[in-house]
Amino acid sequence: MNRAGGRVLWLTWLAARVGGRFSERIAGFFAWRLWFTPWRLELSERARIREAGWLEKTTPLSIPFGRGVLHGFTAGEGPSVLLVHGWGDRASRLGALIAPLVDAGFRVVAVDLPAHGASPGVRTNAYGVAAAIRATAQHVGGVYGVVAHSMGGLETIIALRQELAAERVVLLASAVRLHHAMERFETMFVLRPRAMRGLAAALTRGLGHDRLLRDPDVVGEAVAFLRSGVEGDRRALPDAATASRR
Repeated sequence: MNRAGGRVLWLTWLAARVGGRFSERIAGFFAWRLWFTPWRLELSERARIREAGWLEKTTPLSIPFGRGVLHGFTAGEGPSVLLVHGWGDRASRLGALIAPLVDAGFRVVAVDLPAHGASPGVRTNAYGVAAAIRATAQHVGGVYGVVAHSMGGLETIIALRQELAAERVVLLASAVRLHHAMERFETMFVLRPRAMRGLAAALTRGLGHDRLLRDPDVVGEAVAFLRSGVEGDRRALPDAATASRR
């Protein structure tokens, strides 16, 4: 995120804070925008030196994505292992894995995800990140494995659901409970309860929490999954697509 992106983040936070005094809906709108704006924590000098050391033997990597380019690195030769960082983080954060994976005979691939690190963008979401994960894997000719950290774990799961192919997946401290992420978010940005209630409502609307219950594809896949578990049942089961339209 550049200086302009940092200013957008600050102004959005201020609006969410001030709005929390007056209106749940207004505060929720700005909290929602803040939620999808990756925040960047400043690196200590010690961390900078450590990560620079991890990257010494890597080669810069640029991958076309959308209207921009994802920036990252690669190292080693062999089956590709993709490193996926967490929200507000950067690819170099997983640098401790580079040497061990290269020594084990793998090629390491990692990028700063959209709106993170050196990659362009101000806001993103889990589905946009999942698309970037799939684009990165496709660019390097497919991956054997994925190592994902924190929110990167959830985004990797979405990418796998969207046909990312990987034989081995390692999730490190993966985010699996939304309310834990929201508690951290509330504490980090010192948001008022009214803003958090508005955010919860906005997220529910945005994710189609109720709408998915009548989505034919969702219903059809649920029926197909349940149907696939029926073994030895001689009753004629209706086609899942037909059942979803009833």
